[in-house]
Amino acid sequence: MKVPKRQQAVNNVRPTIRDVARAAGVSTATVSNVLRGTRFVGPARQKKVRDAIELLGYNPNWLAAGLRARRSGVIGLVVPDITISFFSGILSRIEELAAGSNYQIILADAQEKPERERERVRALLRRQPDGLILVPCSDYSAALQDIRQHKVPAVLVDRGGEVSGFDSIDVNNFDATREGAGHLLRLGHRQILAVATNPALRNIAQRIAGFKAALKAGRGRGQIINCSDPVEARQKVLRVLRERDRPTAIFAFTEQMALGSLRAIWESGIEFPGGISLIAFDDCEWMTALRPFVSTLRQPTNAIAEKAWLTLLKRLQGNQRIRSRQQLECTLMIRESTTRPGRVASQLAESAARRQTADPSG
Repeated sequence: MKVPKRQQAVNNVRPTIRDVARAAGVSTATVSNVLRGTRFVGPARQKKVRDAIELLGYNPNWLAAGLRARRSGVIGLVVPDITISFFSGILSRIEELAAGSNYQIILADAQEKPERERERVRALLRRQPDGLILVPCSDYSAALQDIRQHKVPAVLVDRGGEVSGFDSIDVNNFDATREGAGHLLRLGHRQILAVATNPALRNIAQRIAGFKAALKAGRGRGQIINCSDPVEARQKVLRVLRERDRPTAIFAFTEQMALGSLRAIWESGIEFPGGISLIAFDDCEWMTALRPFVSTLRQPTNAIAEKAWLTLLKRLQGNQRIRSRQQLECTLMIRESTTRPGRVASQLAESAARRQTADPSG
């Protein structure tokens, strides 16, 4: 449809959704789906509807529609830390999906603090949101109790799905980590250091289990250290790398642990990747910004966000009657940071020992 300059409705009569449907040659349900983003509409039909809206100057009254439906038009999105690429990627995709619909996204950043998470969730609940998409700080977050009491539809992402009773989306952490460790073992690494965060989180516990399963199957040896942030990871990894019997590969279980591990590698003076290999869980843009590019387990961030959004919409429309738990697969991205262990291991160990003598504080 060729769209002329926006026209005023005859006699200043406000155009209705029926007028838009008639002008676009579609049903009123199709117009509603385009406006609300509740169901998929093909690009050609979407263009016809949007052209008709522009032509007629149609402006839907979302406030009145919300009052009739007893809905606020608000969906809350709560993440543990907006600075983490995985969480910010989910937010970005959900914002894209919400654009053009009558839903407004309100973001809350818990900063990995359970007490802040509960306070922010309670603040959202006072806004009477239609639904929530939540990446909880823990599997047994106290904020989930508040959501249950308010009977607000919610979808959990990454954490809490197995134990909460809410709809949830996560990834197959066990298989992904087993595949990543298996890649290192196939290269010939037999002593691998795993750098993890809180093992009380089920997704981290599953990654640890997958790592151990791969070592058992591949007859490898492994050491696991738990760190709270990149600073602690750098300190602990550096100490391990300065040992004579050091690992030849590192598996970082999160983006933050990868950052700490990389800093430790650079400080150790060990050739990278010739003397030490690194693979990380989560695939971030910075991991291909400097050489060597980092091998990773890529989580399907866009697919996770899309499934969370559609699952919540189904729940809001009454089309989701039983609890849904969807688990997606990760993709192994083999890059330059993982290579076969070289013959220089003993020389590197001696170099690391000399550095430790020069700087025993670490």
